[in-house]
Amino acid sequence: MSTLRRAALLLVFPALLAACSASVPGTAGKTPARPASSASGLTASPAAGPAVTSAPSSSSFACSNQLSGGTPSLVQLTDVRVASHPGFDRITFQFAGAGSYPATGRAAVPVYKLAMLPSPNFVRDPSGLGLQLAGSAGLRVVFQGASDYDSTMSDAPRTYKGSLDIHAGLPAVREVAQVGDFERVLSWGAGLASSPCLRTTELSNPSRLVIDVRS
Repeated sequence: MSTLRRAALLLVFPALLAACSASVPGTAGKTPARPASSASGLTASPAAGPAVTSAPSSSSFACSNQLSGGTPSLVQLTDVRVASHPGFDRITFQFAGAGSYPATGRAAVPVYKLAMLPSPNFVRDPSGLGLQLAGSAGLRVVFQGASDYDSTMSDAPRTYKGSLDIHAGLPAVREVAQVGDFERVLSWGAGLASSPCLRTTELSNPSRLVIDVRS
């Protein structure tokens, strides 16, 4: 073989090797990626960060100056509940329509008015007797057109059969008791740990007045 032909082969052979390598895309100079493994040996899949939901707290609690509301109506008290939540305590009054027993008819939240008191001392309606609840401040809630007893029926059945004096002992709400139920003016009092920062919410189906007191 002549020297000229040998030189030509030496030039062509490296070009063929380069062409073969380029025919497999993405392989040159790369190491195959391996899936990440956890300490337990299981393959870890990429995932978005967890959704964070924060419970209501005292720092996000907005005090409200809404101390009255409701709709003129005849209703029956059916339940009173007191419960603690992160950052606040909740008092719930639930109502149903008058004229049926058990009271299940739909009704609006009756006309109501809240009054904040410097002490947990109340006056019973209509006796005028004193009532002192636990705590150092008070909250009076008065409903117009509401009652524990359905006087629209001949036998006037009692529609609320729960406690008339709830010793809650919660951070903000210490005690909740009925103060009066006379001629469809229904009033309840709450003994609080301190002067309240509160908010009110009217809910339907069933009708409820929710009072949240910041703890």
